[in-house]
Amino acid sequence: MMLSRSPTSTFISVDLPTLGLPMMLTKPARCGLGSVVTAGNQLRGTKVRLSARLGSMGSVIAAYGPVRPMAAGHGARPKYLCRIMPLTTVLFDLDDTLFDHAATARAALQASTAQFRFEPTVTLDELYRRYSEQLEAMHPRVLAGEIDHRTARRLRFQQLLAPYGVLPNEAAAEEFAGFHYGHYRRLRRPIAGALALLKALKPQYRLGIVTNNRTEEQQDKLQALGMTPLIDALITSEDVGATKPDPRIFRVALERLGARPEEAVLVGDNWTADVLGARAAGIRPVWLNRFGAACPDATVTMITSLEPLAEVRRLIVGA
Repeated sequence: MMLSRSPTSTFISVDLPTLGLPMMLTKPARCGLGSVVTAGNQLRGTKVRLSARLGSMGSVIAAYGPVRPMAAGHGARPKYLCRIMPLTTVLFDLDDTLFDHAATARAALQASTAQFRFEPTVTLDELYRRYSEQLEAMHPRVLAGEIDHRTARRLRFQQLLAPYGVLPNEAAAEEFAGFHYGHYRRLRRPIAGALALLKALKPQYRLGIVTNNRTEEQQDKLQALGMTPLIDALITSEDVGATKPDPRIFRVALERLGARPEEAVLVGDNWTADVLGARAAGIRPVWLNRFGAACPDATVTMITSLEPLAEVRRLIVGA
């Protein structure tokens, strides 16, 4: 393997003894863990996509698509020139990636229901579990425009608290929904390490948010969390008309930030929406797995927290 650099790209000339199959690099290359490589046939202009794990001895590089030799003498193995695009853009999901929705929602539920005299068997854990299930069921209907967000809030609490008889009518449910949302806004908090991570990345990278939510609500969250000055673009499903994992919302994010898919990485907590969605758009995903879920694919970079900063930054940007 030979490594050379230009002001904007890193080039690696490698032997591919078996085309289309994984090969082992025999020398380290400081190109970034999980870098996406575009290989070009300089003689014929053929391109292939490579997914690469570079930066340590024995890293794996796998080739996909038609591959033709760049140049090879009689009896020589074919060689290819691989161009590693520099990372320019870091995309984030917002809810439960930078903003701690789970902790905020739980604290707000505890504060708003403290007025009720539940039976001892009714625990906060049980209430929050049911609240989360109803939110997951209702939120897609809001995003699809089937119901407005205020109606969804009222219905959510009507259903949540119906077994306990504490909301006698629709007007009481409407009032309680507003009361709860006031607590939710007051108790908003970032994921531990989120602000420090954004501040560390900001000088070198363009930062974007890709989120399945209403624009006004997400703008309000970013402002409350002190993140607005750190974010170059907020891309919401409401604005785009498409929700993650639809590749369209990721493409809009790349367009707004002036980046190619291979120049970007996305950090998110939802496997389907964030990891699979980013992959479908050609973007390298980093999975934030804070709650110890089983990883469906060990080739995906996984982090369990946004701290410690140095280690998380290295895993995200690959350097």
